[in-house]
Amino acid sequence: MVISTRYLSSFYLVVLSIVTMSCRDLRAESRPLVSHGTFFTYQGVNLSEQDVGLVNQMVQITQLPPPIIQMVEKAGSCGSIHRVEIITSDGKKYYNPCITLCSAEWDLLSTEEKSFILLHEAAHYMLGHCDEKDPAWVSHIVRRCGKEAFLLLGTITCGLTLGAIYPIIDIIRTKNLNAAKFVFPLSAINMLCYGYYRNYMVHMQRHECEADITACEYLQSASGGIHYFCRQTALPEKPTLYTRCKQILKLIDSYAQVIAADYFKISTHPSDYARIAYMREWQKKS
Repeated sequence: MVISTRYLSSFYLVVLSIVTMSCRDLRAESRPLVSHGTFFTYQGVNLSEQDVGLVNQMVQITQLPPPIIQMVEKAGSCGSIHRVEIITSDGKKYYNPCITLCSAEWDLLSTEEKSFILLHEAAHYMLGHCDEKDPAWVSHIVRRCGKEAFLLLGTITCGLTLGAIYPIIDIIRTKNLNAAKFVFPLSAINMLCYGYYRNYMVHMQRHECEADITACEYLQSASGGIHYFCRQTALPEKPTLYTRCKQILKLIDSYAQVIAADYFKISTHPSDYARIAYMREWQKKS
């Protein structure tokens, strides 16, 4: 799958390069694009020379079709990737990857960390993760209720599954048949829902692991990824009352992330600690 995607991407890169030379008026999501040779940015997005060099390097290493680099002020993560439709002045359509970066966090990263983020997102595309469609039940919930509601559903079903353990044990112990008629069917339905949800989250976390390791293989080093996730888990250094309270909250959040993501699988991403661990393991083996 990866090999065939690379051949297709190389062909696509040549075709789109010719198109960009002949058609200057390019638009994606009804917004004008600016060509930088091997990639695009939306009009008004300014990248430093270093960032331009890093994006060019990422495209050359991965043979990614010319991506659109988008900078936003706020985002759930430092980087993400999805497909967008590019329309040329003569009406032709192309589907390109669009990498969205959070400018507030991006500017704080080292060159090594930036390279890892770019290659991690490119790896998602090269591994075919962007081509996969979500299960129908996931798409329906997200479309009707939003992504936040979908994530909340996982927390609720997980909580109800854990909460049902003691009542079920108590019913079995006391042989309360009237309660069993009500509790057992509801518990079975809830466990089934949580099972589907957990299976989907395990699949999504596997994608993140694959993209992390592929990015490390592209860079031939895991240090960029390890440094990035160590930064995410780092505690503030100045020992003021505010920073001490922040330390406590961050520790609680870190433990909650580990429990939620790594044990109960109610997150699409593994915890930062898990990602550091498997990248260090890869580093030892390579």
